[in-house]
Amino acid sequence: MTLAGIVAQRLRWANQRRIEFGGYPAKVRLARVLAELAASYGHPVLRGLVIGVTLTQPELAALTGSREVTIYKALRELRQEGLLTTGYRRITVLNLQRLRKIAQLPPSLS
Repeated sequence: MTLAGIVAQRLRWANQRRIEFGGYPAKVRLARVLAELAASYGHPVLRGLVIGVTLTQPELAALTGSREVTIYKALRELRQEGLLTTGYRRITVLNLQRLRKIAQLPPSLS
């Protein structure tokens, strides 16, 4: 039963990613990935949540089904909007609620 639950969860996750790849622009897909990572692996810091997973921009591009240049542009826009800061393999989400809004996700309960 446990194995069937794990397989079902992974299938749901894979199906959700396929829907997102076809149905949302790259910036929204990136915001969705970052919001999920921040909620699952974020560590609180003074200004927000540091995503506890180190990812390069090419890796973010692969996760979102986008080209690297598109991810560079989307990250720049999110930084300019004051939603996050980036450094070498480090992303800090400054406003998770606004990021979730851009990601077209429901507001988090916390």
